[in-house]
Amino acid sequence: MKKFNFFILLILLSGCSFPGFKKEQNYALLETNTTINQSETINQSPKESENSQAEEFDQFMHNLSSQLLHNLNGTTDLQGPIAVTTFVDLNHLYRTSPFGRYIAEGLMGELQRAGLMVTEIRKTESILIKERFGEYSLSRNIKEISKHSSAEYLLVGTYVVRGDNIFVNARIISNKNNIVVSSAQAHLMRNSFLDRMLWPSAAPDVSPTVTIPIKALGEESNVEIIPAGS
Repeated sequence: MKKFNFFILLILLSGCSFPGFKKEQNYALLETNTTINQSETINQSPKESENSQAEEFDQFMHNLSSQLLHNLNGTTDLQGPIAVTTFVDLNHLYRTSPFGRYIAEGLMGELQRAGLMVTEIRKTESILIKERFGEYSLSRNIKEISKHSSAEYLLVGTYVVRGDNIFVNARIISNKNNIVVSSAQAHLMRNSFLDRMLWPSAAPDVSPTVTIPIKALGEESNVEIIPAGS
C-alpha cells in the first residue's frame, strides 16, 4: 500500500506526463504574463506617462502639417513666404493658451523642414540685450518688432474643447485674395499633459491698440503701423 501511494504522489507531482495538466499550466502562465504586462502599462510612472503624451502631441503636429501639404490646391505654388499665427479658441478668436501657441511653434518648424519659406513676424528690428538675462530677438512688444512683414500666405488655426475631445482646424490662406489654399483638421483626446497645455487660457483687450499689416509679396512696402479703428 505504501508503494502504491508513493506511485500516485509521484504522478501528481510530475504533471508532465499528462498533456491536459501541462496545457492548463501553460495557459495559467500566459494569463499571468499578460496581466503583468497590462499592469506595467497602466502603472507607468508620471514622468514616463507625460513623456509618452508629449511624444503623441508632437506626432499630432507632424500629421497636421502633412495634411496641410497634401491638401494644397494643385495649382497653388507655395514659393512665397508664409507667416504662422497663434491657434485660437474657436468660440473666442482672441482667446488662446499655451496649447494654441505651441501648435503654431511646432507647425513653423514642420513647414520649414518641408521646404516652405516661413517668415518670423515676431523678429525684433535689432538684438535686445538684457544684462544678467541674455540676448533676445523675438518679442510680442509692438514697439520692438518690425513695423511690417512680407508674407504671401498665412497659416491660421482654431481649436475647440468638448468633453474629453479637442478638435483642431488649420488653414493656409492667400494673403492676396483671402482664398483658402489648403486645410487640415485633427482630433485629440484630452489627457493630463494636454490639460496643462490648455491652461491658462486668456485673451487680450478685444480692441488692440495697433495692428501690423502683412503685405503680400511684391506689394509696395509703404505700410506703417495703423491705429485700430482708423
